[in-house]
Amino acid sequence: MNTASQLDANSRKRASGTTVSVEVPALRRALAGLFVRRECWCLSIRGKLACLLLALLCVGGLRQGLHPFLAVTHPSSTEVLVLEGWMPAYAVNQVAPQVIARNYKRIIIARPLYSGRTEYESGEALARYVAESLIRLGIPRERIHVVFSEASDRDRTYGSALAVRNWINEQGLDVHTIDVGTLGPHARRSRLLFQRAFGKNVKVGVIAFKDQDYDLAHWWRSSVGVREVPFEMVAYLYVKFLFWPAGEG
Repeated sequence: MNTASQLDANSRKRASGTTVSVEVPALRRALAGLFVRRECWCLSIRGKLACLLLALLCVGGLRQGLHPFLAVTHPSSTEVLVLEGWMPAYAVNQVAPQVIARNYKRIIIARPLYSGRTEYESGEALARYVAESLIRLGIPRERIHVVFSEASDRDRTYGSALAVRNWINEQGLDVHTIDVGTLGPHARRSRLLFQRAFGKNVKVGVIAFKDQDYDLAHWWRSSVGVREVPFEMVAYLYVKFLFWPAGEG
């Protein structure tokens, strides 16, 4: 009688109330006991198909839900809007209606600058273009402020947030809430970094403006979307769990 048949027979005897002793097969060893052979559970064909189906469902869920998760829009009740000044010029047409509808009193354009370059290469020209475009679209000039920071190889968004915070403090403004306006899936990471920079006493809202470089509902069909959306997810996880600026902990 083989092992499987013996175990099955023993099970039937236990069910009938008969006490039996179970003979455990001896372990097979090799190479002076360095290796031992044991019985283990493994997936059947049905189990493998179930795991494959579960994996496909997870991939489909991520594909549909990843962009909405990152491109979050959740503004707060505030009079201060901080715009990330690296956004493309076409985004200005989306910004102006938000400024008018929410009646922001201060629009701060935060722009990291690359030193040693011309105003076009450094990013200064784009920031000033955004400011002038908002003015042409009807936003009063006195409401618009441009705050520059020094660009670095890493943590540029956090550096911009610190520059805005310092500017607000230098102006003597009593600010308890701000909104951050940025582009597409960068929104969730930007809000988190600004919250880190401003601290718990300031509530940070966010507005994600539409990225026109790819179809948002089918971002995986575009090379731009495939590069941007997964990267932003990884970057967000890095900020969430691994980024600890000086003074925080």
